[in-house]
Amino acid sequence: MTKPDPIRFDRRVLEEIDQPTLTRGFSYYRQGRVSDIQVEPDGMGLLAAVQGSEPDPYEVDITITKGRRGYGLEGFCTCPVAYNCKHVAAALQAVLTAPAPRPAAPPSG
Repeated sequence: MTKPDPIRFDRRVLEEIDQPTLTRGFSYYRQGRVSDIQVEPDGMGLLAAVQGSEPDPYEVDITITKGRRGYGLEGFCTCPVAYNCKHVAAALQAVLTAPAPRPAAPPSG
């Protein structure tokens, strides 16, 4: 997983999700329920799997938009809530807290 450019994808996107949902989502993230994260190369979207209460994980598809008024978030999930749910919040937290990739070491020679 690569961490997207923070200018295009930062914590401001979380303002689109209500606080109780964020709290539940962060709990899912801390429990290690987020997997299979794929970030789009432009840093404006991601796919992930989040283990909920069902045997199969829910599939999360998130798109970030940036306009004159700030960031927008559209988080779709296969859970019954379906939109900007705790599974979306968990996936966002996983990406936002991922360590930045380290540059490759120069070849020794």
